[in-house]
This record gives sequence, C-alpha cells and structure tokens, in this order.
Amino acid sequence: MSLMQVLSEIRMNTHRWQSPDGTTAVMLPHGGRILALYSPESEENFFWTHPDLHSAQTAAAFYAGDWWHNSGGDRTWIAPEFEFFFPNYPLPEPYFQPRQLDPGNFRLEPGAHHQASFVTEGALRMFAASRTIHFTLRKTISEARNPLRHLIWDPDLGLAYAGYTLRTALTLNEPLPSPPVFAGIWNLLQLPPGGQMIFATHSRATTIPYMGSISPRDLDISNHAIRYKMSAVGENKLGIQAPYLTGRGAYLYGDADRSSLVIRNFWVNPSASYVDVPFGSSPDSACAAQACSIHSSLGSFSELEYHAPAFETLPGQSQCVDESQLWAFRGPQPAVLEAARILVSAQLR
Repeated sequence: MSLMQVLSEIRMNTHRWQSPDGTTAVMLPHGGRILALYSPESEENFFWTHPDLHSAQTAAAFYAGDWWHNSGGDRTWIAPEFEFFFPNYPLPEPYFQPRQLDPGNFRLEPGAHHQASFVTEGALRMFAASRTIHFTLRKTISEARNPLRHLIWDPDLGLAYAGYTLRTALTLNEPLPSPPVFAGIWNLLQLPPGGQMIFATHSRATTIPYMGSISPRDLDISNHAIRYKMSAVGENKLGIQAPYLTGRGAYLYGDADRSSLVIRNFWVNPSASYVDVPFGSSPDSACAAQACSIHSSLGSFSELEYHAPAFETLPGQSQCVDESQLWAFRGPQPAVLEAARILVSAQLR
C-alpha cells in the first residue's frame, strides 16, 4: 500500500503536488510537512518517513497518541530552540516540541503555476525571554529545474532527478515592543539513516557540538568540505557557523550499485544574525546549518538542517522570508558522485 493510500485510509488529509518535470511530492497538512519526494521514474521516496506509516493500522495508532507526531520528511520549526522547546528554561529538562507549531493547524492552499502552500497561525511562548509571539507561517512549494540539465545530463547515465523550491515566510502578527528578541525560520529535512552528510565550505571549518559525542572516525574536515558518517548509536548533532558555509548541504546514501543524493541549496549571509545555539551556550556559537544523526527511541534517521537569518521582533521588523531549493538524484554510484562533485565541490568517499 502506498503512503498516500495509507494516509487516505485513516482519513489523514494529503495533497499530491506535481512539477512540470514530473517530480511529485506528498504534502501532509498535519505538521505542515512535505512527507515524500518522488522522481518521475519511481515511487521510491527520497525522504525518511516514520515506519508506522507503512500500514493503516499502525499509522492510525501513531496519530492517535498525544506524543510528538514525527511523521518524517521536510518540516519547519522556529528558532532559537532554547526559547521555544525548553518550557522550564533555564533548566534543560523537559524538552518539548510545541504542538502549536508541530503539528500546528496547517491548512493547504493549492495555487496556480504548479504551486501549493501550507499556512498556519498560532502563538508560541519564548521561555527565556518570557514573551509570547503570535505568528503566521506560510510554506510554498514550486518547481526547481534540474541544475545539471545543461551539464552532464544524459539518459544513458541512468540518473533520476526530483526537486522543488521551498519559499517560507514567517510573520509576526503582533510585533513585540523593545527590548527586541530574535527569531528565525528553521527548516529540517529527515532522510534515511546510515548515510554521509556533506557541507561545502569556503575554507577549513570547525564544528560546534550540539549533543552526543561524535567519533573523530566519523568526521572528516578538509579545506572545502565537512563530511560526517551518520551511523553511530545515540542522538548526535553538530553545527556549522555561517562564515564557513557556501550554502550547499548534501546527503549521500545507498550502495555502489544504486545511490541517492539529496542536496539543499540555501542562502547564507555571514553579516546577518543567526540565533540557534547549543543549550546554555554563548550567542557567539550560533550556527546556520546542522547535521543530526538519530539512532534511538525516536527512530533511526538523519537530518539536514539549516537556518535563515533571524529578525528582530520589533515593529517594522515583523517578517522573515527564505527561499531554498532541494535537488535529489538517484542512480549508479559513479553518476551520483559526479553530481556531488559538481554541485557540492566534494570528492565523496
């Protein structure tokens, strides 16, 4: 049974979006997630989805509980994490995903020219600042043409492509008076476990530890890339600061016969303010991108995360708009590695 059939059987609303090139995506208003991405040639999802969504019986039980409904796919949160996810701040426990944001109360708005949007309004407590923000979050998916179409694209390579552009707008409906606080868009993409995360960098970078303990054997930092093998048990996460980043993050998984490469192309502004830091850390450690490897009771998946530059919650500074592209390729490993070399400047190994 397909993912959409499972969700339809349990009466979970979905929308199948299609690009002019044949790319299709499953949009799930519950959580405002792009839950699946398919190339025209296949119904094999590039993204990770929760194993309970494989059958109607387990999916119904999954959504019936009051726990976090981590369906998978591409989702949007609001940063900084320490403001919105730690209700007993400055204590580090408990950690709680605000239900006003995830799953929120998203509605689907189909649009013209192969576009579709999620929209939700809500209120979120900033626990460290002792304030409440009232927000509107709009996410719009549209076409992203194959970036390699004029370079190496040859049907004989056996390389499949799927992609989309994501435009995200976060608006404060009631901008806060001074003193200002900062907030920003945070997009998180969940992918199958056990692969390699790569961030292209302008120079040799350092990483910021967020949680867990990443073995030096799993981390390779060179002059123009950070490579992170994501297979260790536990919950491990690192961040990279804006000045190092080119704005390309990629994830490679599969094997020598058949590999997949998912790339996020996002805007980085080293002159802007970024606000997400490890809990209890200085603002100087704020990161623009993160890699998170989960092999725990939460499941087994990898996350490619990035942040848009933050904005001040003041009148006249009430909106943040971000646009990124997602490019996904699948096929024989040599062709996939060539795509990675061109688009991420990385010799993968």
